[in-house]
Amino acid sequence: SSELSDLTVVSTSPAADGETHAVYGGVLTYAGGPSRTAYRVKITVDYGGNPPRITALDYSTCAGSRTASSVF
Repeated sequence: SSELSDLTVVSTSPAADGETHAVYGGVLTYAGGPSRTAYRVKITVDYGGNPPRITALDYSTCAGSRTASSVF
């Protein structure tokens, strides 16, 4: 199973065509059998419109130690 935790807004800014570009950081934990691995994750989202909808979604992960300020 997997779990996303400690998700925080890193930044938001206006993007093309009145959309908003947002970057979130957090920790993705994967548990399978006896092992458990934590990855830092960065999620990038572009959204806008009425009603609001996601127009682009991207993510990247990085294995390593977890600290409060470790967002890529």
